[in-house]
Amino acid sequence: MADYLQVRAAVAESRSGPLRVQLIGLDRPRNDEVLIKMVAAGLCHSDLARFDGSRTDWPDYPMVLGHEGSGIVLECGSDVRSVKAGDHVIPVAIPECGVCPACRSGLTNICDMFNSSDVRRPFRRGAQDVRAFCEVGAFADHIVTREIQVTKIRPDAPLDLVCCLGCAGMTGLGAVLFTAKVRAGATVVVFGVGGIGVNVIHGARIAGARLIVALDTNPAKQAVAEKAGAHHFIDPAAANRDIVGLIRELTAGGADYAFECVGQPTLLRQAVESTRRG
Repeated sequence: MADYLQVRAAVAESRSGPLRVQLIGLDRPRNDEVLIKMVAAGLCHSDLARFDGSRTDWPDYPMVLGHEGSGIVLECGSDVRSVKAGDHVIPVAIPECGVCPACRSGLTNICDMFNSSDVRRPFRRGAQDVRAFCEVGAFADHIVTREIQVTKIRPDAPLDLVCCLGCAGMTGLGAVLFTAKVRAGATVVVFGVGGIGVNVIHGARIAGARLIVALDTNPAKQAVAEKAGAHHFIDPAAANRDIVGLIRELTAGGADYAFECVGQPTLLRQAVESTRRG
């Protein structure tokens, strides 16, 4: 058996691109690693920001982008116990080492491994190592990642739909159900109906929110928001009035919870001002 596979992958050459699909090498899994045949991948803005020049905080290039994905396990290292060949899985977008102070405190989402240069690089191009974004590299037809970063899912779950759960899903649903702990009967406002915003709406519906207001400047997002469970949709560009005042009117004095899912300071301020006291 060869020590490595030849795979197709979308590789960013630098922070300003280009992004090229090419054939590169992929090491076979080590004892604690899993080889996964990728079936679907999501495109997150975090991926775009790693080759359009807008972010400078990632240290290593070239890099196989993609951190949202789903696939089927092909091969496991000798120490792997939680998954086996044939299992359907989702790679988790936030790596964890299990030994740093953050991991030992249960704060695995801020593991020292994230954004570190001192990580394993299973992809290679000739003699050159190629990093996997978030230690996943979902924009490849096969990946190798650590068992601790792999979650088994039901075999009947549609892989093309669940591929975003490893980032947008856990971010949006987690914010609602585990961080904010939205209570049944609450009012919720969601700024931005992208991947995270849609999952926030789903989470608010699951939590039993009685009123969900979604905002996005793309009017095509109205159908998406309403399908996810939003009761009202506001296009701020077309509202022709104070957005905070409109939200406070719809929620009878202010929302119980507000989620800013875009990452803009102006929207964050509006989100805070849209909530009621307490």
